[in-house]
Amino acid sequence: RSGCGTEGRMSMGRKQRNRSPGAARRTFQEGSGGRKQRVGTAGTTLVEVIVASMLGMFALLGVQVAWWNSSRVVVQATSQLDLQRDASFVLDSVSDAARTAASFTIQDYGTKTANLVIIKNAGGTELSRFYWNPTDNKLYASKSGGAASAFIASPVNNLSFTASGKELTMNLTLKDTWLQVASYVTTVWLRN
Repeated sequence: RSGCGTEGRMSMGRKQRNRSPGAARRTFQEGSGGRKQRVGTAGTTLVEVIVASMLGMFALLGVQVAWWNSSRVVVQATSQLDLQRDASFVLDSVSDAARTAASFTIQDYGTKTANLVIIKNAGGTELSRFYWNPTDNKLYASKSGGAASAFIASPVNNLSFTASGKELTMNLTLKDTWLQVASYVTTVWLRN
């Protein structure tokens, strides 16, 4: 112990601090039952954590509901646009075929009436045929007497043709899975 210069402690080239027990970063105070308690420190209790978690959960739930509703609106709007696009395509296709024809014949297909139109040239040869099959709710088309194929993707709710001289009127109703309906009526005059 002689020559060390630090009251009973040996120095190994480092300077040691002499701290008192109350000088620690956190101070402790003797509590009830002999336990030490922290004094003057910030912390959260379990109740505070649970309340904060619940508030955060409700905020996220609100965001999710808003996102879900906006997604649904976008899907419905897209479906409505698909109906309009399909209806426009059908009306344009039938109109274009009828304009180049000399005559047409309206017949019944399946259980519905006046849901088939056969468009013919001046020689009586079939140019195209359009009809609605009520059993599968699809619109079919064929050209020059060939095999008919499904014409559009949207389900057809109704299709009917009426005639007056060289005037062909088509009434088309499409319905999507959201039960949105698109109804159109068009009249075409044969040019030949």
